[in-house]
Amino acid sequence: MLRLSSVNHGKWWPVRKMGVHSLAVCLTREKGAGGYLVDRKTEACMVKKLLPVRLAWDIAFDLEGLLGFKTLGVYPLPVQ
Repeated sequence: MLRLSSVNHGKWWPVRKMGVHSLAVCLTREKGAGGYLVDRKTEACMVKKLLPVRLAWDIAFDLEGLLGFKTLGVYPLPVQ
């Protein structure tokens, strides 16, 4: 999963430069489900582990570590 937005201003560790942005690992907990890019593998994991729905979708997205996958972000975040 690729995070494109957040309501926090956390600490990011760039791992790959992409022009003016970087793919980065966030070292703090990020919140806010304003923009994500989700691949098919991640989507299948989310469907398997989140159905039946017990949490608001934005909270569930923010708990990706508990779902068993890792998230990178685009930094600086392109979606405000």
